[in-house]
This record gives sequence, C-alpha cells and structure tokens, in this order.
Amino acid sequence: MLQICENLDQAYKARLEEGKLKGSQWSLEKWILKLQEEAGEVAACLTKELGNQELLSELADVSSVVDLICIHQGFDLEGEKRRVFNRKSIKCGSNTRVSDYNSNKELREAVELVAAWAMSILENRVAEESNKLYAIAVSNKYARETLLRIKPKEDNI
Repeated sequence: MLQICENLDQAYKARLEEGKLKGSQWSLEKWILKLQEEAGEVAACLTKELGNQELLSELADVSSVVDLICIHQGFDLEGEKRRVFNRKSIKCGSNTRVSDYNSNKELREAVELVAAWAMSILENRVAEESNKLYAIAVSNKYARETLLRIKPKEDNI
C-alpha cells in the first residue's frame, strides 16, 4: 500500500519501519564514509563540468545522507538549522529570523490551540455575564415571569 508522507523526515522513518532503508544498521562511522562518498560525487560534477541537473542530483544525495545521519543519531536537524540561522542573523546584524515551528502543520495546531483557548475564555465570560444578568432578572418580578416561560424547568427559579 502506498504511503504518502508530509515531509522527508517522516518518509525516511516510514521506510525505516518497512525495513527498506539502506544503511539502517550502519554505524555513525559508516554513515560519515557515505557522506564523504557523496561529497566526492559533488566535487566530481564540478571538476568534470557536468550540468546543473547532475550537480543538483548529487547535492540532493548529500542532503539525504545528512538527513539520514540525523535520524540515525536522533538529531532535530530542522530545529538546529533554524537555531543556527537565527544565531548567525543576530551575529551579522540581520533582522531576519526563522520561525521555531517545524512545519505548517505544527503552526496550524498551535493556532488552533490558541483559538480554542480564546474561545473558551470568551464562552466563560459570556456565561459569567449571562449568569449575572439572569440573577438580576430573577430579582425583578416581571422579568422572573418571562424567564419562567423561556428557561428550562430544571433550572427552577
């Protein structure tokens, strides 16, 4: 069955769970050797003056190996890249920063949580105000009669 993942990190982990990830049992040293091999292929593209597509493909291989090393080591590469970028932005005096959120999904979840929290506060305030007005209305003879007609009987005024 085809599994579509939201990002490469999830895809690599899914392939690892399937047992289809080359090198899943490799040591860190073996992964570093693989990284050196891929970096050598990038250098070969440059010295042989191969086209941009070949260079791009080899750079993608390097990036993939770096991703796999981080998964193997349990590192949060995306988070670290954000921290390094932000630290270097501060160091060079740039006003540009990267969000701390790992993905749009995480940002959406955060927004949804904040919205739910805000709605609960509003609902509580409305309920509090409604209870205050209800108490005031109950103290008024005419309002009390109206409330008795519209308020559920279990509330017994």
